Amino acid sequence: DLSRLKINFKTIVLATVIYFITFSFLAILKYRAYNMAMLDLGRMDQSIWSTLQGRFLGCTFETGNTCRLVAHVELIYALLAPLYLIYSNPETLLIVQTIFIALGAIPVYRLAHKKLGDNFTPACFGLAYLLYPSLQYGNLLDFHSDMLATSLLLFSYYYFDREKWQKFFIFMLLSLLCKEYVSLIFIMLGLYSLFKRKNAKISLAILAIGTLWFFAAFKVIPGFIKSGKESMPIANYAHLGTSMSEVIKNILAHPVTALGQYINFKNISAMALLLLPLGFLSFFGI
Repeated sequence: DLSRLKINFKTIVLATVIYFITFSFLAILKYRAYNMAMLDLGRMDQSIWSTLQGRFLGCTFETGNTCRLVAHVELIYALLAPLYLIYSNPETLLIVQTIFIALGAIPVYRLAHKKLGDNFTPACFGLAYLLYPSLQYGNLLDFHSDMLATSLLLFSYYYFDREKWQKFFIFMLLSLLCKEYVSLIFIMLGLYSLFKRKNAKISLAILAIGTLWFFAAFKVIPGFIKSGKESMPIANYAHLGTSMSEVIKNILAHPVTALGQYINFKNISAMALLLLPLGFLSFFGI
């Protein structure tokens, strides 16, 4: 059994390497064919390059030069900036994005192995992750910090499930640096941990960090930046109010109306396409 386990893990590692080589090549090929755009590769490239020039996440919008953080709180870009000292080119971001995505197969495999106690099926889950159409589409759709968060969240949950808290919090913090709304995922994970796992200390820590980062990313950080551009994290919810407190108040006071903005044919069909490749198994907790 141990021998078969090693073979299946090596299969996932090999598949991960093949995925990385294949999609790095395709992404660079797409870039060199002038088939990628300012949205969303050029601005990320500029923000990272500007950081090395002394302008922290500096970015050009229609209203002028400002900081990338007014659009999205993606501090992960600051951690990627040193890579531009090696190769200052958007291709660096495409390769890094593919590395991040490919590595997500590892926690998927390990989670499946722990839950199923089988040698063959977990390898199928890892391969299914790498072959997932929406994941591959996102890999080739320019560059987004959301895609970096995918594997970081998977590693976070893997260490959460294994109760290896030091590693969990490291990956949690890295995940939070990717996008402002990642905080909502950890708020829900904290609540899940609180009510299901009954580990009050850890649960409250996850909940507190997620909540604090939510307010920091949506309110505090954009507020420090002086620009002629409206803060996008709040602007995305303009139909619910002009401030965070007003948005939250309207959601709590009129939940049906708030949800009605998102429950429509376009969003439902998009969700169906996301879940279709695995036969909607996530609805059944499989």
